[in-house]
Amino acid sequence: MEWIKKGKIYNVNNHSEWMQDYAQVPTPVKFDSYYRIYFTTRHQPKKDALPISSIAYIDVDRNDLKHILRISNTPVLQLGKLGAFDEFGQMPADIIKIDETTHYMYYTGWSRSASVPYVTRIGLAISKDNCKSFQKLFDGPILGLNKYDPILVNGPSVIKKDDIYYMFYSSATKWIEHHGKKEVFYYIKRAISKNGIDWETNHDLCIDTLIDNEVQNAPRVSKVGDIYYMWFCYRKGVEFRGKPDNGYQLGLSISRDLEHWERISVSSLGISKSDFGWDSMMMCYPYMIKDLEKLLLFYNGNYFGKEGFGYAELNIKSLIS
Repeated sequence: MEWIKKGKIYNVNNHSEWMQDYAQVPTPVKFDSYYRIYFTTRHQPKKDALPISSIAYIDVDRNDLKHILRISNTPVLQLGKLGAFDEFGQMPADIIKIDETTHYMYYTGWSRSASVPYVTRIGLAISKDNCKSFQKLFDGPILGLNKYDPILVNGPSVIKKDDIYYMFYSSATKWIEHHGKKEVFYYIKRAISKNGIDWETNHDLCIDTLIDNEVQNAPRVSKVGDIYYMWFCYRKGVEFRGKPDNGYQLGLSISRDLEHWERISVSSLGISKSDFGWDSMMMCYPYMIKDLEKLLLFYNGNYFGKEGFGYAELNIKSLIS
């Protein structure tokens, strides 16, 4: 593979009162003439308060992804009620087409805790008007904490094979305290469902680790030909802020059956951090999508998306060969 970086598409730059900072987790949906790219943005409601995350989107010309057609005027979903699993934030995770007009949006909800900085769970919203609007299907999560996922779950990717839905998501195994900071360790797991709503999970991890103290996040699964490609990001579990060698970089595993995964070596990915610029310290939250004879890889750059998101391009024949 040899990906060609096309540069940054969008950064928030204090666009509005609720869209002040960050453009994290780019999540594209393809239409005839444009892409709608959902992402999460932050605002700080009070000077000394912690930030709150909301889901936004931009529409970009399908023939020129840097040509922005529209920017959402309001958050895609309302934040959760007092005490709800998504009271303090939401992040889009995967959007799948159910029929001609219906889409499911899987998303991560954020709540806060007294002993650790946050707890995340997985929610579901539905669109009946071809992504013009979304409504939560439930006030609560569709995948929360359980005997196999005791700490937190987030970042799901959902794909259907035959009559079974497969969800790949991050699940935490522990929190630790390191040099005065609390850090969480999470890894990619799999759940299955007959309807895309009710899920069965277990204790098995999907992807082998590559580095010491590795943390894995944001799996995104897509199929090209007969092969499933899982892009994700990984980093050191500690001392990753401000240290490029320890920060997020992209990873890839492949499978033919959604059960057994082979991790691709870093040298074979065909894409890595730039020498300078918006993606020189970090690359994270990847999302690959097929568009005619090419593949597009959307991703965030430095500081977990504080500097926005961009994309790279690959001729599909290069991947199949």
